Amino acid sequence: MNPAFLSEKRTTSSGESQTFSLDDLALWGNAERVAPANPVQTDDTNLERHWAQTDEKLAPFSGSVVENLDSSAPDYDAKNPASMAQLDKRPGTKAEEKVHIEAGVKGITDLSRDFADAQPHQVTFLADEYRRPLGNKPLVTSAGACFVKPHDVHLLPPHTAALITPRPYRSFVQVLRFLDAMGTDTSPCGIHHSAHIHASAQIDPTCHIGPGVIIEKNVIIQAQTCIGAYTHIGEDVVIGRNATIGTHVNIEHSTIGDHVHIQSGARIGHIGFGFVIDDQGFLEIPHQGKVILGNHVHIGANTTISRGSFTNTLIGNHTRIDALVQIAHNVHIGQYVVIASQCGIAGSCQLGDRCFLGGQVGLANGVVLAAGTKIAAKSGVMHSTHTAETLAGIPAVPAQQWRRSVVLLAKWCKKNG
Repeated sequence: MNPAFLSEKRTTSSGESQTFSLDDLALWGNAERVAPANPVQTDDTNLERHWAQTDEKLAPFSGSVVENLDSSAPDYDAKNPASMAQLDKRPGTKAEEKVHIEAGVKGITDLSRDFADAQPHQVTFLADEYRRPLGNKPLVTSAGACFVKPHDVHLLPPHTAALITPRPYRSFVQVLRFLDAMGTDTSPCGIHHSAHIHASAQIDPTCHIGPGVIIEKNVIIQAQTCIGAYTHIGEDVVIGRNATIGTHVNIEHSTIGDHVHIQSGARIGHIGFGFVIDDQGFLEIPHQGKVILGNHVHIGANTTISRGSFTNTLIGNHTRIDALVQIAHNVHIGQYVVIASQCGIAGSCQLGDRCFLGGQVGLANGVVLAAGTKIAAKSGVMHSTHTAETLAGIPAVPAQQWRRSVVLLAKWCKKNG
């Protein structure tokens, strides 16, 4: 059994296995190719055909990655072609070379995220966790190609082609995304005959509206957006370009940015849990605000985001929210924030840019987290932070303080039986 095999065999429309050249992989991963001592033998592919089949947002970054490499890396000089040739002068055994020559004819047809178990027909990546325990000793892999940092090229066996990049894992994921986009059947533009759409709704002709979708009046849906089956879009909702809305999603009182992905079952823009309680009982607070999602926001399955009561609920650009997260009314979340599954964020909380919340974190009402704050899983945050720090525990305290408390408690319990 090979756990490194990522997915089903990549095939062309004719049913044959699809082979990728090293030039293709370098281009898709924004890397620079260095051929192995015994080059991988692959069939060239038509790059223009590949680019035509994928979405523009999946294209590699512009410019040459060589310009951004660490100039201090040993044995590598972006301006000296001779140093590139020196990278190929790596020692290897005849047995390794023979294995590669026999398997290399088949070329690269798949990806493996397991460096040690990668096969000659696969491309992998060299992460730091593989490098550190072994120092500068050569690593063992049968991979046909590998994304690698420039100063780690000498660690690869001679039969593995080096694809040089400052971020090997990111390049690997870029290639995986690109190949998945090539193999995915895109939904045709149009509106399913079972969808119910109000006459006042404005839907770009490039959109796809699935079966059973309900779109109410004054809704605006911009170009290239896809709405999954049985989703409900309430009055006056605006959805930007290239958004993907899953099945059974409910959106109301909201403005959705561009390139937003909302997974199935999410509920966005409903009335929050706001009320006054005193000796006369409960008095519901009217909710008049909206939910505003920035660009490139991802919302996980069955996550709920309440509309604002007095102000809007805001989610910043590039924020990632996992499944089963509850975000209450009037919450303001910055950019590049990551919130793991089963978190609960009470009303009027504010999270600065690049905050990280582990699974099952709870924030009390009105808590403000400074930009860059990290909260360990299962922590309860009762007070605001003023500087970027890592918190843990219930109530949450600085992580080192919490660890000391756990150790001292364990020692005390052991001493006292």
